[in-house]
Amino acid sequence: MILDARLGSCSLERRIQRIAGMSVFERQLFTVARAGVRRLLVEGPTPPENSYRSPAGLELVSAVDASSLQVSGRRFYRVESVRAAIQTGAEPLEGIDLDGSEAEEVVDWLLEGVRKDSDGFMARHFDRRISLAVTRRLLDTPVRPNHMTVISTAIGLTGGVLFFFAIRRLELLGAILIWLHTVLDGCDGEMARLTFRESGWGAWLDFWGDNLVHVSLFGGLAAGQLHRERLAVPLGILACIGTLGSAIGSAWLSAKSKVSGAKGMAQLRTEEHGLGRRLKELEVTLAQRDFIYLLVLCAFVDRLEEFLWAAACGAPLFLFILIYLAWHQRGKTPDERSYPGSAEIAKEST
Repeated sequence: MILDARLGSCSLERRIQRIAGMSVFERQLFTVARAGVRRLLVEGPTPPENSYRSPAGLELVSAVDASSLQVSGRRFYRVESVRAAIQTGAEPLEGIDLDGSEAEEVVDWLLEGVRKDSDGFMARHFDRRISLAVTRRLLDTPVRPNHMTVISTAIGLTGGVLFFFAIRRLELLGAILIWLHTVLDGCDGEMARLTFRESGWGAWLDFWGDNLVHVSLFGGLAAGQLHRERLAVPLGILACIGTLGSAIGSAWLSAKSKVSGAKGMAQLRTEEHGLGRRLKELEVTLAQRDFIYLLVLCAFVDRLEEFLWAAACGAPLFLFILIYLAWHQRGKTPDERSYPGSAEIAKEST
């Protein structure tokens, strides 16, 4: 495998140009480093060392072997494209030329690359459009991915608390805030993937922030629906136990299996069939957050007790699936396991 590469020449003005929160030079360095390059020869002028971020593990050198991978200094590539080229030694094909492309066109191309294949229907066709629009406007501001995690979590917690009051207009506002939390929760990961700021701390913060919002939602619903549902308290307890149990179990199993974000809960082992595979597919469906639209609908038609019933059934079901999959995959090597929640914990960021 080729671990050396040459970055083609371009002007210093182009290299220090900022596009989507990073200089052109920074983005090219992080792209080749993430693809597996360990030594890079930079042809042409190089920005001053203290003017850019450099990825850990990438060494800038004055010479490389003639067979090293050649990448253009006037082009952005996908990490996957460079990684594939490393296997063959050919120039990566999937990319966008910086010369002749408008800045907005380049940003559009970059944003398209941070979408997630595991998005549910509403997230893919609606939520992600909004979060990407917000992300676009935040990239060149001091706001960082972890900041967005804290902001979205605070919005979600506020929404959950509003359900305690059992006042119709506050319940509607609470549902809208929970939905807004879900939408903005995509921004931190988008920003992190786009600017190569993923971190274990950010992943932890996002994962537990999301689960804390869900607990506040179910607890608020249980307290607020006592006047119309006599089983509201046990239903809320079931939903909270299912949520916290799944979160704790997912965190423990993910750490144990050392599964990367790329191999997370959206990964379904193709050789598995029968009940185990169907449960994995159901787990992926339950992990998607399209259910928030059901919350908004129930709040609008004033039937929140029915959403509470759904949560009391769905959260323990998710926990049962996690326990079953953990038992089903005992004895497998870490690379063979695919535990629920690992994609969230290994998150692209925050």
